[in-house]
Amino acid sequence: MFTGAEYYSNQKTMKYTFFTLILLLVLAACRPTEPQKADTFKVVFITDSHLQDELRAPEAFALAVDSINKLNPDLVLHGGDIIMDALAYDHERSLRQFAIYDSLKKFIQPPVYEVLGNHDIWAWYLSDTTLRNHPDYGKAMYERLLAPRYRTFTHKNWQFFMLDGLMLNEENKYYGRIDDSQMAWIEGQLNEIDTLSPIAIVTHIPLMTVSGQLWNGPTAANSPGIVVTNADTLLKLFERHNLSLVLQGHLHILEEIKVNNTVFITGGALSARWWRGPNGKLEEGFMLLELGEHGLVDAKYVDYGWEAQ
Repeated sequence: MFTGAEYYSNQKTMKYTFFTLILLLVLAACRPTEPQKADTFKVVFITDSHLQDELRAPEAFALAVDSINKLNPDLVLHGGDIIMDALAYDHERSLRQFAIYDSLKKFIQPPVYEVLGNHDIWAWYLSDTTLRNHPDYGKAMYERLLAPRYRTFTHKNWQFFMLDGLMLNEENKYYGRIDDSQMAWIEGQLNEIDTLSPIAIVTHIPLMTVSGQLWNGPTAANSPGIVVTNADTLLKLFERHNLSLVLQGHLHILEEIKVNNTVFITGGALSARWWRGPNGKLEEGFMLLELGEHGLVDAKYVDYGWEAQ
């Protein structure tokens, strides 16, 4: 895990660190928590935080942390694009952005589980091809600093699948797809899971979205950059199981699609319009989910009060 030494050695980011740590300590004191039903538990889903030195992003993230802790969830899930960008930034700046996240994540009281976003992948868009031999190239930086690119865990009677839906095409651009090795791993994991247990998938690139129609008209198709192109194959693996919830990021919009017994939620963005204010009418925020024994009970978008300048 990255220690954050480079982050604290930078005078500019030190200013943000001092301010945000003080803010967290002050705001966290004596805050009441919301009651919770005995047979349910709460999960916060944040996505697209795009952390950086600029635009007061660390200060905003600190405010979100306080809001999250006040809600007293069991878990926090991060839907990717944790940092502003590693795709096209040098190694030092990319590490510094991850260090900002590392320093602020420590104040989130419940356990935090992340998935990989396209902006969390280092150097895919840099022209220097020699970087492909660097030990941090591509997804390796994320895996070294945070977590495996895909994993699963159980909380109460729910099974959570944290997936990597990003690949690089021949034109050197990212697109949405679950790779074959991950598919095989998922199938093996499902063989060990009770078919009645509720399952949640977390992915950065959506498995299902109406954004193509929203932006380009009712007959438009989704492009490979905004949807997992083999989502149909992935979802077939879950046909005999109780796939109750899919949490998605990437698009900075809020949408909820229910297909039979599965709810697909694209969870807005913690940064809204990349820390420049609301994205359309959608404010900076995150999802608060209430999960029950058999599936999703409630979902709402929380505006945590940040005002961009």
